[in-house]
Amino acid sequence: MKQEQENRLKQALATAPREGAGLIDEACTLFEHLSGEVARQAERERAEAKARGPVARILFTACAVTGVIAAVTLTYGVLQFPDAPFREIRNGYAGKTGKPHTRKEYERFQIWEKALVGSFAVTFLLGFSGVAAEKLERRRRGAG
Repeated sequence: MKQEQENRLKQALATAPREGAGLIDEACTLFEHLSGEVARQAERERAEAKARGPVARILFTACAVTGVIAAVTLTYGVLQFPDAPFREIRNGYAGKTGKPHTRKEYERFQIWEKALVGSFAVTFLLGFSGVAAEKLERRRRGAG
């Protein structure tokens, strides 16, 4: 890997414009060199993603899906309960600004709160599990 980088650096220096050349030529050469590096890095990352095991792929896909569900749940709560958090008071229920709410609204808020916490917890759990599965798969490939 290091030898490959040294070879690319030598090649870039050999093709670099000599002193006295125009700034535009230097910029074009530098751009070509850097764009080639970006393409090589993207190809390397693509190959790593393809090498991911089926369990890790499933876990990361499930993590993305539950992440979307968590975001939708959060958005729903922000729109439906702008006065949150609700709390129980002597005469019923009230929001943070003191606006009164019914028991049904309070129960809906509690359900939303549990769904929000649950959806974010599952998202993080799936994400961490995906990372762990990917690391285990890499170890197995390296050992085998």
